[in-house]
Amino acid sequence: MFSEMGHLARNHPEELIFGLLADGFSTSCYDGQNFFDTDHPQTDKSGAPVTVSNRQAGTGPSWYLMDTSRAVRPIVWQEREPYDFVSKTSPSDDNVFMNNEFLYGVGARVNAGFGLWQLAFGSNAELTPENYAAARAAMMDFRSDDGRVLGVNPTTLVVPPALESDALHVVNTELTTTGGSKPADPNTSLIERLAALMGLAPDASEEDVFTALESLLTDVAKPDPKKFVPIEALQEALLDRNTGLATMSEDRAEARVKDAMQRGYISPAMKGWATALCTEDEASFDSFLESSMPQFAHLFKLAFPEGYTGPSSQVGTTEADAICQQLGLKSGTLES
Repeated sequence: MFSEMGHLARNHPEELIFGLLADGFSTSCYDGQNFFDTDHPQTDKSGAPVTVSNRQAGTGPSWYLMDTSRAVRPIVWQEREPYDFVSKTSPSDDNVFMNNEFLYGVGARVNAGFGLWQLAFGSNAELTPENYAAARAAMMDFRSDDGRVLGVNPTTLVVPPALESDALHVVNTELTTTGGSKPADPNTSLIERLAALMGLAPDASEEDVFTALESLLTDVAKPDPKKFVPIEALQEALLDRNTGLATMSEDRAEARVKDAMQRGYISPAMKGWATALCTEDEASFDSFLESSMPQFAHLFKLAFPEGYTGPSSQVGTTEADAICQQLGLKSGTLES
């Protein structure tokens, strides 16, 4: 019983909405006309009064086409208080005390109302591809009072049970190359899609498609070893690559550390530490150089400028004589 009450509460909005939709041919909306009518008042781009229809005449069951893709809908649903399960089962309740009855129900404050008639189209004409196309064309041509196309895009077709078969026929209809239409053949459509996915000709027969599909499934079940790389070979290749990258990284680090030493930023005692830092985190090594001073530059300067030959009076002496002179020794002392 309680499940059925929940089912009824869940379907209650549909009862109100579709009931209102059915009454749209005889119930007025915001412009004073029936929601589905042939003479909604508007003005054209020049300001002249015109009338617009969102209804097809006929004597058959009603069907409806709507654009439900916008923030504003053709039917407005208002919910002031949500659906709530209520029970009267307390011994102090009158129904229990007087009659030994337990009462259960669902309460809510909700309602449905008409929104914009421009987003809906009602018809009593026969539901055929031609009438359906005419209704869509009329909706997509709806305009505002200044003549601007509203951009209505019909998204939802609503039909009663009596028109379900006709509706399925309409929405599953394909256009032919001559401009006519025919019901779509789901089986043919599926075969054509399978043929296209497997690279077969568009006119491939059903037997050709299933033969190709069987072959494809067999290939998947029995993979060709030639198309795959053994895991051992892949692991070896990755190891060689990583080793090569590590070697390149170490060589680059050693070259950078050597350059930093020659510029006086690193002392010989710091070479091992600097090489490890540059190898593991080159950015940190760069930061260290940027924040350091070339305080060790004097360790890598030559005692004599390149090409130094000593005082002018000793021009032509050997390098050993020049050193002796700097040290205050007699010429030739280092040679003995």
